[in-house]
Amino acid sequence: EAFGSDEKELAQQLTEALFSHVQDPKIKENEGIPAHLQKHALCFMTLIVAMESKALFGKTYQSVLDDCLYKSLYVFANDELQAPFEYVGKDGKPVLQGEGRLIDPGHTLESLWFAMHTGQQENNDAYKKRAKTILNWVLRLGWDPVYGGFYQYVDVQKGVPEDRFLYNSYDGFPVAWDDKIWWVQAEGLYTLLLSSLLNGEENHFSYFLRLHDFTQKFFMDKTVGEWNSICQRNGTVKDGRKGFALKGPYHVMRAYVQMVQVLEKALE
Repeated sequence: EAFGSDEKELAQQLTEALFSHVQDPKIKENEGIPAHLQKHALCFMTLIVAMESKALFGKTYQSVLDDCLYKSLYVFANDELQAPFEYVGKDGKPVLQGEGRLIDPGHTLESLWFAMHTGQQENNDAYKKRAKTILNWVLRLGWDPVYGGFYQYVDVQKGVPEDRFLYNSYDGFPVAWDDKIWWVQAEGLYTLLLSSLLNGEENHFSYFLRLHDFTQKFFMDKTVGEWNSICQRNGTVKDGRKGFALKGPYHVMRAYVQMVQVLEKALE
């Protein structure tokens, strides 16, 4: 109702531009996605746009939503290996070499609350139950059983990735595979809490409390009220910057707002 016709038209133009761009081979190449692989990030980011678009456009993009949700829950998440992959082949099957071996806990966690929200929106409990199953895979593969928190990424079978995936760069800052990244933990907080409430999963609530303690102890800078960026596996602050090209308040603020909202609704 707050949108006028001009704003709604612009929103639709931007929505359709996004849906076009994520299919463009040149754009995907520029994003570093190998030509023989599909990347989960593109899928679930498209999913949330399609889901949120319903408030403005109804079922105009229902087919986009359905396709992305199916891929996120049933293609990138593989039942045979019980693993949620970041990359799969063009045919939807795992490619167990190179990037195809990687599990990205943060992307999977974020996609799972998208799926649970869609389940609520579509009144479909199957999406919520499937998200619960995949979340258990993430906890088995991506949770640090010694120090707590989620790793940046892991190998599907060995835990420790191949040598070329041991480190990557955040704004020029070297980050290890087992470092703890702010946004991964923030997405984990909300996903664990939401699943515990929607699916009645006490185990997920237990992990939520453990992750909350971990983030409060190591990520929260109580002096300024914002999170540090990167911690080593044991929680030692590795990068205490509060903001840079890849870190704004987006993930942390969104997670806290949504946690408050879902808890208020549950307490009613």
